[in-house]
Amino acid sequence: MTGKPKILIVDDKVENLIALEKVLKDLDVEFVRANSGNEALTMLLKHEVALALVDVQMPEMDGFETVELMHQDEKSKDMPVIFVSAVFSGDFYKIKGVEAGAMDFIEKPIVPEVLVGKVRLFLKLYQNKITLQAAHDTLEEMVRTRTAELEEAHRDLQEATVGMVQGEKLAALGEMSAGVAHELNQPLNVIKMIAQEIIIDKKRDRFSQEELFDDHLPTLIKQVDRMAAIITHMRLYSRQTAGNEDQSVDLTEAVQGVLTLVGHQLLVHNIKIVKDLAPDLPNVRLDQVRMEQVIMNIITNARHAMETSGKEGMLLEIKSYPLPPNEVALDIRDNGGGVPEEARAKIFEPFFTTKEAGKGTGLGLSVCQKIVEEAGGRVELETVEGEGSTFRVVLPVA
Repeated sequence: MTGKPKILIVDDKVENLIALEKVLKDLDVEFVRANSGNEALTMLLKHEVALALVDVQMPEMDGFETVELMHQDEKSKDMPVIFVSAVFSGDFYKIKGVEAGAMDFIEKPIVPEVLVGKVRLFLKLYQNKITLQAAHDTLEEMVRTRTAELEEAHRDLQEATVGMVQGEKLAALGEMSAGVAHELNQPLNVIKMIAQEIIIDKKRDRFSQEELFDDHLPTLIKQVDRMAAIITHMRLYSRQTAGNEDQSVDLTEAVQGVLTLVGHQLLVHNIKIVKDLAPDLPNVRLDQVRMEQVIMNIITNARHAMETSGKEGMLLEIKSYPLPPNEVALDIRDNGGGVPEEARAKIFEPFFTTKEAGKGTGLGLSVCQKIVEEAGGRVELETVEGEGSTFRVVLPVA
């Protein structure tokens, strides 16, 4: 609201309108006159009114009917009204006035001080209402602005998280690239040797179609399939996902997929792998790409822990089992040096690492925990310093 508050004065006699204005002349208000009930209703369509002073006795439409119609309109339904009357008096009319929607009933002759005091009170209530509405509007705008800022921050955080997860995946791919190259070189060497043997046999007239179809070709196909599986899993693993896919994954397949990429590398590092994967496990609530990333990160950390422990006979144990009533657990245990007591509380914090400088980002376990928690699961650590660690991934059944 801008400008002075407005008071609607309704009376069929002009002299009464003038008299009321004189009584209230010291108030900082603007008066709106109406000579009938119908004119009063018209004025309310044009003006925002803080208070109405309405005469009871008017031709065509009396004050009671006028006020009832005023309060039927959404714009003026809460407008305070004071009835002013010289003819109607007593408790009966006061009660009738209240039932019609008036806040007060003043009988003539008017006591100026009483009328001014009551009008001041209603104007103060009106001003408080305007102030409260303005504060409410300001608060709503602040809430809308803050909500928009939080939504934008949430989107930024999601994008940053996706980038962090993807970066950690690519870092893991880089770390295992030598092992994958070795994995691919093995079948390539087999294929090369068979091809050379066929060429030599052909030159020396020792070529045998029976040997070609029964031995060489099946071996070639097997080696090609092996390379295809490795390449497929590399492409799958490196694919970017936002983590909001409503998917499920076979935990055993996810473990086998990761071992397709790093199994030989672990063996090259003299790490024995023991698997105890429960048959017929229900699928868990996570997509395969992110499930494999969790397993990959934990296995990579386990390998590092065992290699830096200086122990011989390094052993990696992978076990899956149902966890009643509706969860599945995957334990990945190493026999490395365990997690030092002072590091256990920080092990899942971003950028925390026990590795030497340049050997890790400190994001692997943090990313694992975030992925699993977003799927409704949890990551637990059991560790004994000097003996090893078990990372347990618990996920809900899909």
